Amino acid sequence: MSQFDAARSPDPRSPAEDPHDGGEGLFRAEPADAPFRYPGQGRAAEQFVEGVPDHGYDEAPPRRRGGRGVSPWLVFVLLVIIAGLMFRLGLLSGGSVLDPSAVPRPVTPRGELAPAEQTVTEIYERVSPSVVHLVGTVPEYGVDSTGRRARIADRQVSGSGFVWNGEGHVVTNAHVIAGAEDLRVTLADGTTYNGRPVGALPGRDIAVLKIDAPPVALVPIPVGESGDLRVGQAAFAIGSPFGLDQTLTTGVVSGLDRAIPSGATGAEALGAGPQRITGAIQTDAAINVGNSGGPLLDSAGRLIGMNTAIFTDNGGRSGGIGFAVPVDDLNRFVPELIRTGEVRPVGIGVGLVIDAGMRRDVRMGRIPREGALVGRVLPGSTADRAGVLGTRFGENRTLPGDLIIAVDGRDIGSGSDLQDVLRRRKAGETVVLTILRAGQPEPLTLPVTLQELPEFESP
Repeated sequence: MSQFDAARSPDPRSPAEDPHDGGEGLFRAEPADAPFRYPGQGRAAEQFVEGVPDHGYDEAPPRRRGGRGVSPWLVFVLLVIIAGLMFRLGLLSGGSVLDPSAVPRPVTPRGELAPAEQTVTEIYERVSPSVVHLVGTVPEYGVDSTGRRARIADRQVSGSGFVWNGEGHVVTNAHVIAGAEDLRVTLADGTTYNGRPVGALPGRDIAVLKIDAPPVALVPIPVGESGDLRVGQAAFAIGSPFGLDQTLTTGVVSGLDRAIPSGATGAEALGAGPQRITGAIQTDAAINVGNSGGPLLDSAGRLIGMNTAIFTDNGGRSGGIGFAVPVDDLNRFVPELIRTGEVRPVGIGVGLVIDAGMRRDVRMGRIPREGALVGRVLPGSTADRAGVLGTRFGENRTLPGDLIIAVDGRDIGSGSDLQDVLRRRKAGETVVLTILRAGQPEPLTLPVTLQELPEFESP
């Protein structure tokens, strides 16, 4: 048995109560002002200045009373002799004795990078300035000592993202920023800005933030397309696994058109349970905790997807398989989120029987096969006007609603399948439904126009 894990991480730059809690990394990043510490650093440096008098060296050294002063020249000669002896003994060279016959090996010239290496380094150098690191605080609530619900702790989370345009819009996963406060976005040059949520589409795990950075500091990511991807072509991921920002991993596109659960909270749809991200790109480029929201690139350095999930076993170990939201979805929904802050659901105005209930009806022989089973029809909707029927309750028996088995000739095996197809269409487009209706021996075809729906209605 296995599961999908969203690749968001607690921020490893903050102390953790439990090193194994929430996917905490093995490495803990030091503060930016103390990146590395070496043996001897700290007090050792101070020892060289502790003997300096406050008044400096301008004052002549005091003479001993009742005796003759020591010649400055003699002192100078003695110091030179002592320094020479110390150097000879290696005391001024880090403790090692320099042997004139011990010479370094000659360096072998490496020549130019191999073409494949050159491609990878060029991609990284060109695109990494577009990649950002995100950190936020998620409040956690519980019951306090008085028995009341209260904010009892703050959990630090982190993820990745990328610059979408020169106006300061940053794209990331909805699950990275869900419930987070005090969002901070760090650009590749190290500058940090407060991030303001603009909008989110949890069902596709897409979110947009806004930062007030000057245009000169923003490098929008090159946008590609995902509809023409082929299994086996190169794939590159840049992000902040375990808080290690600007990390590059490489691999290939190892699968296409995968369906994975959306990692975002609130990604529930009426009648079909948790929403799925369909058309997801599968890759074996290493995707780890903290990579969520970062870009997946092709060999031209173009954005082809947004890393969102990893496949793990029951022990939480990565299976070496990552998944990304296809860029075609991003290019469709992100502009709408920037413009209005939301993406209104598009559908035909029907409420579906949950897939588990539909499959139960198949086992009991109430419906002939699997599909999207209509439970009710929204009055006045385009489905209602087209003649789609929901469940009908009679005096002696209940007739199941229409069973949608195809849309424009594409097979539909569940309510989730219907949602996936309709979500890719726009309001005003017309689709042809193929349905099975109780009491009708042959399938029916009904043209239905898509419409914008209230947020709670889908599809």
